[in-house]
Order: sequence, then structure tokens, then C-alpha cells
Amino acid sequence: MPEKRYIKKLLQISEKFDIDRYKDPNFIKSHVSYDGMPRKHANDPKKLVLLTDPFSDENKFYEFPVSAIGFIEEIGTITSEDGQSAQKLRLWIKRGTIGLKYTPFIV
Repeated sequence: MPEKRYIKKLLQISEKFDIDRYKDPNFIKSHVSYDGMPRKHANDPKKLVLLTDPFSDENKFYEFPVSAIGFIEEIGTITSEDGQSAQKLRLWIKRGTIGLKYTPFIV
């Protein structure tokens, strides 16, 4: 339930997150899209963690500053085999932003 509140908060932060493709036709040149389920960062409220596949055993995720989000699109809700659901969003991140990509591996 806290994830849903966090997603709603992200969508309501500002109207600048309402995507309007016709207003700025060059946003694809200035932004890169990432799909997933956003979560609060554990230590830094100015950062966001984006899980690429919340129901997978491989926990790949990205970390971005919230200030780097240019636009947010709601993609829909995905459901796991055991009935859990998660809201999936597409975040458009400004090009040139430093983000972190976490990929697990076995040593």
C-alpha cells in the first residue's frame, strides 16, 4: 500500500509530469524513457528507485534523482501468477543525468 501512495504522490507533484507530446515535439531528443515500478529510495528522499520487473527473482533496478524526471506516463497494472499487482510507469529522464543501474550477479 505505501507504494501506491508514493506513485500517486509522484504523479501529483506537479503538472509538469502530465505528458503532452504535441507541446514539446523534441522531448525524445532531450529525454530517455525507463519503464518499471517506482519505489522510495531507502536513505535519500531526493532519489527514486525504479524496479524493472517487480515480480522477477532477478532484482534489476535503476536509481535516479527525482529532479531528473521530465515526464511520467502511466502504463498500467501488471499482475503476478500468485495474484500480486503493481502499477507500471514510464519515466522520461533528462539526458545527461547520472543514474545508477543495479544488476545482480553470482561470483
